Amino acid sequence: MSAAADPYARIAALYDAEFAGASADIRTFYGDLDGCRRVLVLGCGTGRVSEGLRCAGREIVGVDISGPMIARAEATTALGDRSTPAVRYVVGDMTALPSVGVFDAAVVPNAAFSFLPTRRQQLQCLQGVRAVVQGPVWIDVPMPDFALLGHPHTPEAVAYEGVDAAGRWTRTREVFRFPVEQRLLLRDRYYLGVSGGAVPRQGLPDHVSDLALRLIVPAELEWMLEAAGLYADQLYGDHSGSPVREGCDRLLVRAV
Repeated sequence: MSAAADPYARIAALYDAEFAGASADIRTFYGDLDGCRRVLVLGCGTGRVSEGLRCAGREIVGVDISGPMIARAEATTALGDRSTPAVRYVVGDMTALPSVGVFDAAVVPNAAFSFLPTRRQQLQCLQGVRAVVQGPVWIDVPMPDFALLGHPHTPEAVAYEGVDAAGRWTRTREVFRFPVEQRLLLRDRYYLGVSGGAVPRQGLPDHVSDLALRLIVPAELEWMLEAAGLYADQLYGDHSGSPVREGCDRLLVRAV
């Protein structure tokens, strides 16, 4: 992926600021990683999950294809708890894993698996994980909102407002849906120095980030796991462990 094609190339710091406080998945969904000495985190981004899983006696390797996101993660780990080993971060492709060793468990957090644009690439990712992971694999993806699939377009609307060292900023999101292709295009626009709850109507955004997301239904994920030699041991509809149900917004799987 070139810098021009990397949707995170210019927004790694803003992404980090927006998601830094999220912790529900770390506290609950990945709670039974106890006993796993080496953990692989794929699509690690700026390191939120990797750093949250960091503890004494555990070695964590985070892999992400975005160089700027990895640079941000490395800066974070350098400031972390000196009493625990620093996380090792590697720029790499989830569909063709770099040589990073063998692991007791793997985590694919926060929709990273859905951002692989084709089923073939998703299967390649799972096959690569199966080759280097000796224990459980956790995958966290969004559940398709079936009620919205008949609406091909959602206009730009404010999705998040934040404040960081550079000042106030607003992220908006516009959504294009392609249900036959099981695909969404998420167009995020970042307006720096702007906030107030309404879509900015004057001036161009400072950054635009297009995210292509492939929609996955539960049975399809189970089939892909089985094709890669894995078995979906548990499926959940949220990070607290509730079952998959109508209207849930997450599809969480623990595979072995």
